[in-house]
Amino acid sequence: FISSIKGAKASAAVYSICETAKLNDLNPYYYLDHLLTELPKLCDDDGNIDTAKLDPLLPWADELPASVINHAADIRRRIYLDQMAHGFTFTYMRISSPLNSN
Repeated sequence: FISSIKGAKASAAVYSICETAKLNDLNPYYYLDHLLTELPKLCDDDGNIDTAKLDPLLPWADELPASVINHAADIRRRIYLDQMAHGFTFTYMRISSPLNSN
């Protein structure tokens, strides 16, 4: 699958970005698309990026467009936080179907 060390490192970086996006209730595909669209805009003439300009692209930034947010996960997280703030606790139940025997 990965035939070189550079390829493995590149894959690891992409996997890390995708998993971090998921942990922050973002859609990994649209988040990667957003990053790959916006990062070139931050380059200077030599192709360098000032790291201070990266904050709006971080997965927890408020400036991210709505298109990258996994709205179902975000709603679940907001409900959970709201209920925790009011002293309620709850659990999610997984409903199985005959087609999904896991």
